Amino acid sequence: MLDAAELAAELATNPADPDSAIRTYEEAMFIRTHPIAEMSARVQAMMLSPTAADDIIRFFTPRPTEPAPAD
Repeated sequence: MLDAAELAAELATNPADPDSAIRTYEEAMFIRTHPIAEMSARVQAMMLSPTAADDIIRFFTPRPTEPAPAD
């Protein structure tokens, strides 16, 4: 829904040049989604690796947390 709203806003701001509005929207979208795409690629590589079973177990195994500092 955010993508639709942002694209609509760009198109409303610049209705005479939809190509420019789409380009502006896409630039912002790619910046926003880049970290998510990187994480997705890492997870895909993990799932397809020869050590996938062990990697998935390690990924979902909770790590111990450090105790809170005493006041």
